[in-house]
Amino acid sequence: MSEFGLDVPITIDKPRGPIVMSLPEYLAGLVCAIRIPSGDLAELSRSDLIALWSQQSGAAHEDWALDQRLATIFTGGLFVGGQPVEARALCGICRTVLFVARGFLAKIAELRSGARDPGRRSKLNALLEQSTMIHLPEIWDCIRARLPRGQWVALDVIYGLVEAHLALDREDFEPQAPGSDVPKWKRNVRNVLQYRKKTGDIEWDDAGSYRL
Repeated sequence: MSEFGLDVPITIDKPRGPIVMSLPEYLAGLVCAIRIPSGDLAELSRSDLIALWSQQSGAAHEDWALDQRLATIFTGGLFVGGQPVEARALCGICRTVLFVARGFLAKIAELRSGARDPGRRSKLNALLEQSTMIHLPEIWDCIRARLPRGQWVALDVIYGLVEAHLALDREDFEPQAPGSDVPKWKRNVRNVLQYRKKTGDIEWDDAGSYRL
């Protein structure tokens, strides 16, 4: 959003008055503080919760070990409104991000329709034309065309095929989540593999390798 010069503020009601913040500030905010088995107090931001949960069970290649902080949250047994507290927190984050996304898309549509400054609109159109981030169908087409059939292939090799044969741009190499060193395109590869595993188009050996 900052690249387009747009902002969708988030307003959170507090006892002493509303607080207005940006999406990055919201995601960096504290979501919980928990006492882990070691006795240390661990503080998690909203982005920490998203990253830990998605890296644990949100992709085709799941972590073998369960993060101690996430394990403590999962086994806490706390419920809010009939939901586990961690699910309640994640639902709240999702609703807020969707609110910002809708506001951002509305501003994009307004700019492109010519309702605002023509110079800014021209800049927006140029930025949109520059964005060539790869899409999920392109990833699957590449995997299907270049993965040897009938052979188990490690995930890192599949990453190499995609990186070598698709035109990745700056946006593809942005982090998949705040604080992560994994680029977006690798997350997208895992998402494609996860979906195609469910549809039966590719097999997974439960150890990080795939076979057409």
